[in-house]
Amino acid sequence: MKLNLRKIKEDNVLRISVGISLLSLIAFTAIIIVFQGGLPPYIPLANNMPWGTERLLEKNALYFLPPVAALVTVINMIILGRLYDKNILMARIMSFNTLLFNVLALLALVQILILVL
Repeated sequence: MKLNLRKIKEDNVLRISVGISLLSLIAFTAIIIVFQGGLPPYIPLANNMPWGTERLLEKNALYFLPPVAALVTVINMIILGRLYDKNILMARIMSFNTLLFNVLALLALVQILILVL
């Protein structure tokens, strides 16, 4: 694992994308903690469901989202650390995908909060 972190620190593309991913993950968690008290009891999280009450989940479901995003980030970082020696381009693409996943999750959370607040 120490060798994988060294690879990430040395490659500018990996360092920037992983750094922004981690910052967005921290912002994601902080936003949920800050706005938890002002949320209504049910929020629209299941947007793939038909219109109506099927879309609504309890506000406590927001606590499930940061650990999932963190788990995806950690798994992707482990994979890209092992993949870096074999294919640098694929490791960079994977780090960008991790960045994209975290930023889009943050934007979806902000959109949901704007909708309900």
